[in-house]
Amino acid sequence: MNSKESHPDIAVSCGDLNGIGMETFIRAVPHFKDRAKFLLFLPSGVICNFESILSRFISLEQVLIKPIEENTDFNIEPGLFSAEAGKIALSSFSQAVLFCHKNPGTGLLTLPINKKSFVAAGSPFSGHTELLGHLLGESEPLMILMNSHMKVALLTVHVPVSKVSELITRERIRDRYLRLNNSLKQDFGIKNPSIAILSLNPHASDGGTIGHEEATVYEPEIESLKANGFKVSGPFASDGFFGAGLHKKFDGILASYHDQGLIPVKLSGMDSGVNFSAGSSIVRTSPDHGTAYDIAGKGLANPSSTIQAIEWLLKIQQNRKVSG
Repeated sequence: MNSKESHPDIAVSCGDLNGIGMETFIRAVPHFKDRAKFLLFLPSGVICNFESILSRFISLEQVLIKPIEENTDFNIEPGLFSAEAGKIALSSFSQAVLFCHKNPGTGLLTLPINKKSFVAAGSPFSGHTELLGHLLGESEPLMILMNSHMKVALLTVHVPVSKVSELITRERIRDRYLRLNNSLKQDFGIKNPSIAILSLNPHASDGGTIGHEEATVYEPEIESLKANGFKVSGPFASDGFFGAGLHKKFDGILASYHDQGLIPVKLSGMDSGVNFSAGSSIVRTSPDHGTAYDIAGKGLANPSSTIQAIEWLLKIQQNRKVSG
């Protein structure tokens, strides 16, 4: 199919072809008939198979396919780890990013990858977020995980828990806070966002008995931000914060590390979670789940998260147009 027939609204990287990503995408696209056109980056050797599947669900005019030359004879084996699948995922993502960069206004939907095979394929990073900034020559985008209940950004992302404390500085808190604040205004249309910052230590260090970072790093920076007119609160102990439902009172939440932020997002809406790369020149979203090898190829994948990823992508694109 000729990718030049019309300009797509959304470029799509295929992710790990042995996972559930393509199944969720195929099931999600019919929800956007007459609302969006997609450009899917696939190896030429599997295009015929997917065109046949796509044609049973949707008009092929809605999904244009751009061949990539990586692993043209790849054999899809649902549920199996494959280094070759990692190479395809990396190539598809890299070419989709380049396309979006050359065609401003095109959004990017990234289907799930296997981080181990992604790195084995030569990626200097294990995740889409970090690699997106690297490929664009931008600073690392801010990862925001969201659903209809909350928007949670991360101070640190894919790093060992043992490294988290040394990475969190006043400068990092300010940088990530300002990025979240700007994104809530530009991407979500919230004029004066209220943001909560979660502590690093249990009980927010309990007055210094369980750590020192809250008193020496978090609290001084939060007070500085308040003095500059920002609506920021914290540091909150995360268990009490979510247990008491305080997340409902804030437009955004800044978590200290990966699991602290992702567990409440997934508990509150596992099937509707979306990963958004805030601060990038490209609007990029992704379903907030992995390759799910255990159900790949069985027709059991739930497309809800992919549907929500596309919905949010379109909303954010529109909000950026409005904000100028």
